[in-house]
Amino acid sequence: MIEGPTKEKIVPLLSSAIGALGKRIADSKITVAESAAATLAKIAEIHPECYLTNQTALVILPILSQGLEAAPRISSNIAKAWASLGDALRKIPNHGLTLDTIIEALLRNAFRSDISEKDYSIIESSLLGAMSLINACENTQSIQKFIEVFLSQLQQTGAISGERRKFLQSGLLACLQV
Repeated sequence: MIEGPTKEKIVPLLSSAIGALGKRIADSKITVAESAAATLAKIAEIHPECYLTNQTALVILPILSQGLEAAPRISSNIAKAWASLGDALRKIPNHGLTLDTIIEALLRNAFRSDISEKDYSIIESSLLGAMSLINACENTQSIQKFIEVFLSQLQQTGAISGERRKFLQSGLLACLQV
């Protein structure tokens, strides 16, 4: 097996690349934006610590929040990045981040009306991201608030039909198991 660079070498390189990739999320060429979002999601999955350095966090976390409003395939990858970051944040006691606004953005992303059946994975990745961030949440009042939101949203899915309903219900039920 061929070995790659050590964490000590790769983390600074990836941390500096994250800012440049973040700027590409808003690129006018959709393929560039999608590739940047997919790469950011993969970095968050493999090396989430790159996002959590002070300098990088100041630049990229607001960009990732805005990326949830992008086209469905872009925002789906951004939601995957948030899911990985939530897992990493759970391992950092007293991280001090207020996650409510990001969780709310992930929920809006899951319930957005501009997605077609081929983009229903956005529901899954957004709710997974919300669940992951709630698990990393240090504020019990926020956790309670979102459990109530999940229950309310679950009740509202009765008015939705087809596959979209199934995706929403299964994702919300998973979130309630937090």
